[in-house]
Amino acid sequence: MAGRILLLNRTGEEITGYRFENVRGRSLPELFPDLWLPGQPGGSSGLVPRKEVDFHTASGDHRYLGISVSPLRTGERRITGYVFNFQDLTELRRLEQEVATKERMAALGRLSAA
Repeated sequence: MAGRILLLNRTGEEITGYRFENVRGRSLPELFPDLWLPGQPGGSSGLVPRKEVDFHTASGDHRYLGISVSPLRTGERRITGYVFNFQDLTELRRLEQEVATKERMAALGRLSAA
């Protein structure tokens, strides 16, 4: 395994902003520096099943992604690659921040009223 991109489906294209034909065969860390593979220098020796990362799309938009990774195995259980599943958490993160801001404002209001 050389950490190369072999497939990017339509949903992956929509989330990342990259077209498969433009990233096919490219190095995973080159395109997605915050992604990881087991045994990468500076990385974990084991498989981290889920991670949340800041990501910039091909057009430069900022997104917050949840990424899960699973090994792709042969019938003999030998790992031949990895499957990365992306989930765009940007809107969820924005709503969480909005709720936290409102809670802080409400707490300030209670303090000033006391």
